Amino acid sequence: MSEEALLMSVRDHIRELAGYGPDECDVQMDEFVPNGIGDSYVAVLPGDLNAGPRHDSSGGVIDEIYSVRVLVIQRAAAIPADRLGNHWLTNVGGIAERCRRIRQVIDFNYSVTTMAKTFITGSTEGFNHPLVWRSTGRTEPADSEIFNTAKYNVKTHQAGGVKRMIEFGGCRRTTTR
Repeated sequence: MSEEALLMSVRDHIRELAGYGPDECDVQMDEFVPNGIGDSYVAVLPGDLNAGPRHDSSGGVIDEIYSVRVLVIQRAAAIPADRLGNHWLTNVGGIAERCRRIRQVIDFNYSVTTMAKTFITGSTEGFNHPLVWRSTGRTEPADSEIFNTAKYNVKTHQAGGVKRMIEFGGCRRTTTR
């Protein structure tokens, strides 16, 4: 339940503080966005879950370190590759600003873990350390498939937009049995 609580809290913070609606930001299991999205979408994805340095199963100490990935996707106009020029820079600039805003909202924000604790039932133990920004991947073309265009019989693998992955990690929760 801890991982789910953390993912829901990240989603809710992005919605509230970065200005995304429920149809523009949600928890996803993969990089494919739901049908019918607008010009941008933010997918909150589970990251790695690792044992922390104090983990001792036989001693009853469960020390978990969580990470969360946030995929930012933005549609782009269909422009032939030989004519991209400044259009590509416009898309890069737009998605970079979206990523900066999300990083500001989530990075080292204890209210994310405080909210996550409210979603955890059956335990009074919360998170010891917040999510910390680790990296923002390079801007990459997003195949039209990521926008689920197959239902429209669009079989091209042209870039339908751009995407960037933001990674947060180091969120720690220590519990006892």
